[in-house]
Amino acid sequence: FNKFTRAKEALDMGIDLVISNPIYYSMNSASTFAYSSVYFLNLCHVDTIICGQESNDPNLFKEMFKLENSKNFKEKIDKYLNEGLSFKSSYLKAFEDYKLTFKSNDLLTFFYYKAIQKINKNINLETIKRINSNYNDETLNDTSIQSATAIRKLNDIKKYVPSYTYNDFQKYSFRDIDKLVPLIMYSFLNKNPNREDVEGLSNIILDARNISNYKDLISTFSSKRYSDAKINRFVISNLLSIRDNIGLDNNYIRVLGFNKNGRKYLSTLKKDIDIYTSIKNGINKEFDLEIHTDKILDIVYKENLLSKEIKGPIIK
Repeated sequence: FNKFTRAKEALDMGIDLVISNPIYYSMNSASTFAYSSVYFLNLCHVDTIICGQESNDPNLFKEMFKLENSKNFKEKIDKYLNEGLSFKSSYLKAFEDYKLTFKSNDLLTFFYYKAIQKINKNINLETIKRINSNYNDETLNDTSIQSATAIRKLNDIKKYVPSYTYNDFQKYSFRDIDKLVPLIMYSFLNKNPNREDVEGLSNIILDARNISNYKDLISTFSSKRYSDAKINRFVISNLLSIRDNIGLDNNYIRVLGFNKNGRKYLSTLKKDIDIYTSIKNGINKEFDLEIHTDKILDIVYKENLLSKEIKGPIIK
Protein backbone atom coordinates (compact mmCIF):
# COMPACT_ATOMS: atom_id res chain seq x y z
CA PHE A 1 0.00 0.00 0.00
CA ASN A 2 1.06 3.62 -0.39
CA LYS A 3 2.23 5.65 2.58
CA PHE A 4 -1.09 7.44 3.04
CA THR A 5 -3.05 4.19 3.27
CA ARG A 6 -0.49 2.79 5.72
CA ALA A 7 -0.68 5.96 7.81
CA LYS A 8 -4.48 5.68 7.96
CA GLU A 9 -4.20 2.06 9.09
CA ALA A 10 -1.69 3.00 11.78
CA LEU A 11 -4.15 5.57 13.12
CA ASP A 12 -6.92 2.96 12.97
CA MET A 13 -4.67 0.72 15.05
CA GLY A 14 -4.37 3.37 17.76
CA ILE A 15 -1.14 5.13 16.85
CA ASP A 16 -1.24 8.82 17.82
CA LEU A 17 1.19 10.32 15.31
CA VAL A 18 2.62 9.06 12.00
CA ILE A 19 5.65 10.74 10.44
CA SER A 20 7.44 9.95 7.19
CA ASN A 21 10.98 8.83 6.52
CA PRO A 22 11.57 10.43 3.08
CA ILE A 23 12.40 8.20 0.12
CA TYR A 24 15.82 9.82 -0.11
CA TYR A 25 16.76 7.94 3.05
CA SER A 26 14.29 5.07 3.38
CA MET A 27 15.02 3.68 -0.10
CA ASN A 28 18.59 2.96 0.92
CA SER A 29 20.81 0.48 2.71
CA ALA A 30 19.58 -0.89 6.03
CA SER A 31 22.14 1.16 7.95
CA THR A 32 21.08 4.43 6.29
CA PHE A 33 17.40 3.55 6.68
CA ALA A 34 17.89 2.90 10.39
CA TYR A 35 20.03 6.01 10.93
CA SER A 36 17.50 8.29 9.25
CA SER A 37 14.64 6.72 11.21
CA VAL A 38 16.40 7.38 14.51
CA TYR A 39 17.35 10.87 13.33
CA PHE A 40 13.74 11.91 12.73
CA LEU A 41 12.50 10.19 15.88
CA ASN A 42 15.14 12.03 17.87
CA LEU A 43 13.84 15.33 16.46
CA CYS A 44 10.51 14.28 17.97
CA HIS A 45 12.21 13.88 21.38
CA VAL A 46 11.37 10.19 21.73
CA ASP A 47 12.84 8.46 24.76
CA THR A 48 12.24 4.85 23.66
CA ILE A 49 12.35 3.02 20.34
CA ILE A 50 10.82 -0.47 20.14
CA CYS A 51 11.76 -2.96 17.40
CA GLY A 52 10.80 -6.49 16.50
CA GLN A 53 13.71 -8.91 16.73
CA GLU A 54 14.17 -12.64 16.26
CA SER A 55 16.70 -13.31 19.03
CA ASN A 56 15.31 -10.77 21.51
CA ASP A 57 18.78 -10.58 23.06
CA PRO A 58 19.82 -7.02 24.01
CA ASN A 59 23.38 -8.15 24.74
CA LEU A 60 23.79 -9.21 21.11
CA PHE A 61 23.94 -5.58 20.00
CA LYS A 62 26.65 -4.63 22.47
CA GLU A 63 28.79 -7.58 21.40
CA MET A 64 28.29 -6.81 17.71
CA PHE A 65 29.05 -3.13 18.24
CA LYS A 66 32.29 -3.92 20.06
CA LEU A 67 33.38 -6.38 17.38
CA GLU A 68 32.52 -4.11 14.49
CA ASN A 69 34.87 -1.43 15.74
CA SER A 70 37.82 -3.81 16.13
CA LYS A 71 40.76 -3.99 13.74
CA ASN A 72 40.36 -7.76 13.24
CA PHE A 73 36.74 -7.39 12.17
CA LYS A 74 37.60 -4.84 9.50
CA GLU A 75 40.40 -7.08 8.24
CA LYS A 76 37.93 -9.96 7.90
CA ILE A 77 35.57 -7.79 5.83
CA ASP A 78 38.45 -6.77 3.54
CA LYS A 79 39.42 -10.43 3.15
CA TYR A 80 35.95 -11.43 1.97
CA LEU A 81 35.62 -8.37 -0.27
CA ASN A 82 38.89 -9.36 -1.97
CA GLU A 83 37.36 -12.78 -2.57
CA GLY A 84 34.64 -11.08 -4.62
CA LEU A 85 31.78 -11.12 -2.12
CA SER A 86 29.38 -8.20 -1.75
CA PHE A 87 29.85 -5.89 1.20
CA LYS A 88 26.73 -7.28 2.89
CA SER A 89 27.90 -10.88 2.51
CA SER A 90 31.39 -9.95 3.71
CA TYR A 91 29.92 -8.12 6.69
CA LEU A 92 27.75 -11.07 7.72
CA LYS A 93 30.51 -13.63 7.21
CA ALA A 94 32.83 -11.59 9.40
CA PHE A 95 30.29 -11.91 12.24
CA GLU A 96 29.89 -15.63 11.52
CA ASP A 97 33.63 -16.05 12.11
CA TYR A 98 32.91 -15.00 15.69
CA LYS A 99 30.03 -17.51 15.91
CA LEU A 100 27.46 -14.72 15.71
CA THR A 101 24.49 -15.45 13.48
CA PHE A 102 21.27 -13.50 13.26
CA LYS A 103 18.25 -12.96 11.06
CA SER A 104 16.82 -9.96 9.20
CA ASN A 105 15.21 -8.11 12.10
CA ASP A 106 18.20 -8.78 14.38
CA LEU A 107 20.44 -7.03 11.87
CA LEU A 108 18.12 -4.08 11.30
CA THR A 109 17.68 -3.60 15.04
CA PHE A 110 21.46 -3.61 15.39
CA PHE A 111 21.58 -0.73 12.90
CA TYR A 112 19.03 1.12 15.05
CA TYR A 113 21.28 0.49 18.04
CA LYS A 114 24.31 1.87 16.16
CA ALA A 115 22.34 4.95 15.12
CA ILE A 116 21.29 5.60 18.71
CA GLN A 117 24.95 5.48 19.80
CA LYS A 118 25.76 8.20 17.26
CA ILE A 119 22.67 10.40 17.57
CA ASN A 120 21.48 10.22 21.16
CA LYS A 121 22.69 7.56 23.60
CA ASN A 122 19.91 8.51 26.00
CA ILE A 123 17.29 6.86 23.77
CA ASN A 124 16.29 3.50 25.17
CA LEU A 125 16.09 0.60 22.69
CA GLU A 126 13.63 -2.17 23.52
CA THR A 127 12.74 -5.28 21.52
CA ILE A 128 9.73 -7.52 21.01
CA LYS A 129 10.47 -11.10 20.02
CA ARG A 130 9.28 -12.12 16.59
CA ILE A 131 7.26 -15.33 16.82
CA ASN A 132 5.82 -18.01 14.51
CA SER A 133 7.20 -16.63 11.24
CA ASN A 134 10.45 -15.28 9.84
CA TYR A 135 10.72 -12.09 7.81
CA ASN A 136 11.24 -13.84 4.47
CA ASP A 137 8.97 -16.86 4.97
CA GLU A 138 7.01 -17.38 1.75
CA THR A 139 4.65 -20.10 2.98
CA LEU A 140 1.94 -20.02 5.63
CA ASN A 141 2.35 -21.71 8.98
CA ASP A 142 -0.47 -23.14 11.13
CA THR A 143 -0.92 -20.03 13.29
CA SER A 144 -2.65 -16.68 12.82
CA ILE A 145 0.70 -14.86 12.69
CA GLN A 146 2.27 -14.85 9.22
CA SER A 147 5.12 -13.04 7.54
CA ALA A 148 4.23 -10.08 5.34
CA THR A 149 5.99 -11.92 2.50
CA ALA A 150 3.57 -14.84 2.77
CA ILE A 151 0.52 -12.58 3.13
CA ARG A 152 1.40 -10.67 -0.05
CA LYS A 153 1.16 -13.90 -2.01
CA LEU A 154 -2.45 -14.52 -0.95
CA ASN A 155 -5.64 -13.69 -2.79
CA ASP A 156 -7.60 -13.65 0.47
CA ILE A 157 -5.82 -12.08 3.46
CA LYS A 158 -8.86 -11.68 5.74
CA LYS A 159 -7.73 -14.32 8.24
CA TYR A 160 -4.38 -12.66 8.93
CA VAL A 161 -4.98 -8.90 9.04
CA PRO A 162 -7.19 -6.40 10.91
CA SER A 163 -10.55 -5.56 9.36
CA TYR A 164 -9.46 -2.08 8.23
CA THR A 165 -6.47 -3.54 6.39
CA TYR A 166 -8.72 -6.11 4.74
CA ASN A 167 -11.10 -3.35 3.65
CA ASP A 168 -8.21 -1.45 2.06
CA PHE A 169 -7.05 -4.63 0.36
CA GLN A 170 -10.49 -5.08 -1.18
CA LYS A 171 -10.48 -1.45 -2.29
CA TYR A 172 -6.93 -1.18 -3.64
CA SER A 173 -5.43 -4.71 -3.69
CA PHE A 174 -1.63 -4.90 -3.57
CA ARG A 175 0.45 -2.94 -6.04
CA ASP A 176 1.68 -5.00 -8.99
CA ILE A 177 5.37 -4.14 -9.09
CA ASP A 178 5.74 -5.77 -12.52
CA LYS A 179 3.97 -2.72 -13.95
CA LEU A 180 7.09 -0.68 -13.16
CA VAL A 181 9.40 -2.80 -15.33
CA PRO A 182 8.80 -0.94 -18.66
CA LEU A 183 9.47 2.40 -16.95
CA ILE A 184 12.58 0.96 -15.30
CA MET A 185 13.90 -0.26 -18.65
CA TYR A 186 13.15 3.13 -20.20
CA SER A 187 14.98 4.92 -17.37
CA PHE A 188 18.21 3.12 -18.24
CA LEU A 189 18.10 4.56 -21.76
CA ASN A 190 18.82 7.97 -20.21
CA LYS A 191 22.11 6.74 -18.70
CA ASN A 192 21.66 8.91 -15.62
CA PRO A 193 24.27 8.98 -12.84
CA ASN A 194 23.14 6.66 -10.04
CA ARG A 195 24.09 6.88 -6.38
CA GLU A 196 24.15 3.07 -6.20
CA ASP A 197 27.43 2.44 -8.00
CA VAL A 198 27.01 -0.88 -9.81
CA GLU A 199 29.68 -0.84 -12.49
CA GLY A 200 28.52 -1.56 -16.03
CA LEU A 201 25.06 -2.79 -15.04
CA SER A 202 23.12 -0.10 -16.92
CA ASN A 203 24.29 -1.42 -20.28
CA ILE A 204 23.73 -5.05 -19.29
CA ILE A 205 20.14 -4.34 -18.23
CA LEU A 206 19.40 -2.68 -21.58
CA ASP A 207 20.49 -5.90 -23.27
CA ALA A 208 17.73 -7.77 -21.39
CA ARG A 209 14.72 -6.06 -22.94
CA ASN A 210 12.63 -9.22 -22.90
CA ILE A 211 12.33 -9.25 -19.11
CA SER A 212 8.85 -8.19 -17.97
CA ASN A 213 8.87 -9.58 -14.43
CA TYR A 214 10.40 -7.45 -11.65
CA LYS A 215 11.60 -10.43 -9.62
CA ASP A 216 13.33 -11.85 -12.70
CA LEU A 217 14.90 -8.47 -13.39
CA ILE A 218 16.46 -8.37 -9.92
CA SER A 219 17.54 -12.02 -9.74
CA THR A 220 19.04 -11.95 -13.25
CA PHE A 221 21.55 -9.28 -12.29
CA SER A 222 22.28 -10.13 -8.66
CA SER A 223 25.54 -11.97 -8.12
CA LYS A 224 28.16 -12.86 -5.57
CA ARG A 225 29.33 -9.26 -5.83
CA TYR A 226 25.92 -7.55 -5.84
CA SER A 227 23.05 -8.74 -3.63
CA ASP A 228 19.35 -8.65 -4.57
CA ALA A 229 18.92 -5.70 -2.22
CA LYS A 230 21.73 -3.77 -3.93
CA ILE A 231 20.28 -4.39 -7.40
CA ASN A 232 16.83 -3.43 -6.15
CA ARG A 233 18.13 -0.09 -4.87
CA PHE A 234 20.06 0.39 -8.11
CA VAL A 235 17.07 0.01 -10.44
CA ILE A 236 14.72 2.08 -8.25
CA SER A 237 17.31 4.84 -7.81
CA ASN A 238 17.64 4.92 -11.58
CA LEU A 239 13.86 5.04 -12.07
CA LEU A 240 13.53 7.93 -9.60
CA SER A 241 16.70 9.71 -10.82
CA ILE A 242 18.37 9.61 -7.40
CA ARG A 243 21.89 10.68 -8.31
CA ASP A 244 23.56 11.46 -5.01
CA ASN A 245 23.37 11.02 -1.26
CA ILE A 246 22.64 14.02 0.91
CA GLY A 247 23.55 14.31 4.56
CA LEU A 248 21.09 14.50 7.38
CA ASP A 249 21.30 17.92 8.98
CA ASN A 250 17.69 18.98 8.53
CA ASN A 251 15.45 20.17 11.30
CA TYR A 252 12.03 19.07 10.10
CA ILE A 253 9.52 16.25 10.21
CA ARG A 254 6.87 15.36 7.65
CA VAL A 255 3.57 14.46 9.31
CA LEU A 256 1.29 11.99 7.54
CA GLY A 257 -1.44 11.73 10.17
CA PHE A 258 -2.44 12.19 13.80
CA ASN A 259 -5.28 11.96 16.31
CA LYS A 260 -6.03 14.38 19.14
CA ASN A 261 -3.15 13.01 21.22
CA GLY A 262 -0.82 13.37 18.25
CA ARG A 263 -1.97 16.93 17.66
CA LYS A 264 -1.25 17.78 21.28
CA TYR A 265 2.20 16.21 21.02
CA LEU A 266 2.99 18.15 17.84
CA SER A 267 2.23 21.39 19.65
CA THR A 268 5.11 20.62 22.05
CA LEU A 269 7.54 20.20 19.13
CA LYS A 270 6.71 23.20 16.94
CA LYS A 271 9.02 25.56 18.79
CA ASP A 272 12.03 23.27 18.14
CA ILE A 273 11.53 21.93 14.60
CA ASP A 274 9.78 22.68 11.33
CA ILE A 275 6.62 20.60 10.94
CA TYR A 276 5.29 19.94 7.43
CA THR A 277 1.76 18.60 7.14
CA SER A 278 1.74 18.98 3.34
CA ILE A 279 4.45 19.43 0.75
CA LYS A 280 5.08 20.87 -2.71
CA ASN A 281 8.04 21.40 -5.02
CA GLY A 282 10.80 23.76 -3.97
CA ILE A 283 10.92 23.15 -0.20
CA ASN A 284 13.95 20.86 -0.18
CA LYS A 285 15.55 18.08 -2.26
CA GLU A 286 13.92 15.35 -0.21
CA PHE A 287 10.39 16.65 -0.77
CA ASP A 288 11.11 17.32 -4.45
CA LEU A 289 11.92 13.61 -4.77
CA GLU A 290 8.66 12.67 -3.01
CA ILE A 291 6.72 14.77 -5.53
CA HIS A 292 8.67 13.30 -8.46
CA THR A 293 7.98 9.78 -7.18
CA ASP A 294 4.27 10.54 -6.77
CA LYS A 295 4.07 11.59 -10.42
CA ILE A 296 5.67 8.34 -11.58
CA LEU A 297 3.51 6.13 -9.36
CA ASP A 298 0.34 8.01 -10.31
CA ILE A 299 1.02 7.20 -13.97
CA VAL A 300 1.21 3.50 -13.12
CA TYR A 301 -1.18 3.00 -10.20
CA LYS A 302 -3.67 5.90 -10.46
CA GLU A 303 -3.68 6.56 -6.70
CA ASN A 304 -3.81 10.39 -6.75
CA LEU A 305 -0.72 10.55 -4.54
CA LEU A 306 0.24 14.02 -5.70
CA SER A 307 -3.09 15.49 -4.57
CA LYS A 308 -2.72 13.76 -1.21
CA GLU A 309 0.70 15.38 -0.67
CA ILE A 310 -0.89 18.81 -1.11
CA LYS A 311 -4.07 18.07 0.79
CA GLY A 312 -2.47 17.59 4.18
CA PRO A 313 -2.41 14.97 6.93
CA ILE A 314 -4.94 12.30 7.81
CA ILE A 315 -6.77 13.31 10.98
CA LYS A 316 -8.62 10.74 13.06
